[in-house]
Amino acid sequence: MENILTLAQCSFAYDVDGFFLSSVNMEAGLGKVHGIVGPNGSGKSTLLRLMAGILRPTEGEVSIEGSPLSAFSRRELARKAAFLPQQAAASFDLLARDVVSLGRYPHQQGLGFPGAEDEVVVERVMRETECENLADRYLSTLSGGERQRVMIASILAQEPKVLLLDEPSSSLDIHHKAHIFGLLSLLSRREMAVVLVTHDLNMAAEYCDQLFLISEGMLLHQGSPGQVMRADILSQAYGAELRVATHPLTGAPLVASPRYGE
Repeated sequence: MENILTLAQCSFAYDVDGFFLSSVNMEAGLGKVHGIVGPNGSGKSTLLRLMAGILRPTEGEVSIEGSPLSAFSRRELARKAAFLPQQAAASFDLLARDVVSLGRYPHQQGLGFPGAEDEVVVERVMRETECENLADRYLSTLSGGERQRVMIASILAQEPKVLLLDEPSSSLDIHHKAHIFGLLSLLSRREMAVVLVTHDLNMAAEYCDQLFLISEGMLLHQGSPGQVMRADILSQAYGAELRVATHPLTGAPLVASPRYGE
């Protein structure tokens, strides 16, 4: 596995509430899906924003292909990495097709008008995310799940080497959630590194190749789902009793919490 994204001794602090992300070392490789999991407020989204260059570490360095993020222009970085925040929305009410077309901007020259190659990419990613039937609808008319699929298509249109997604399946129904996770797994096999934040431990166990468990600003454990998804490890990180079994169909770890009062 060729590592393309590296965090070396990265720390970050918010002045407002005193939250501190402490000395994180991580590597993400091509051909793999990497999941960042952990309880609310543990630093998952902060970590992803450091990877995307939206936040800068107070200590340490984030690099892509061996070069620090500061070495790239915004357009160059957008060709390397694409970031989808948890709550993503276009600034204007555009047609879904036009929202996805915006993802081609890093590859366009001159005045930035889309060409034939851009249109081919837009059609392909909308088909892959099952939102081609939404192409001529305005974003404001779409449900939360439909809008999310369009936004995922827009970052796929960037054709980056690294995909960074914050809760990509949070508003999707069970069919589209499985479809998106499966698509991300498939895309990673096309020489792409996928890094996603998710609260869905069972989807993470099923589709991620490597997991990073974050708690209170610290990277507690990293490894395969089988190595990280253990009852003792998860219970400690989440501060609650969690149980782990084996999925009867897939063999992946299956996480459950006891019913309230048990």
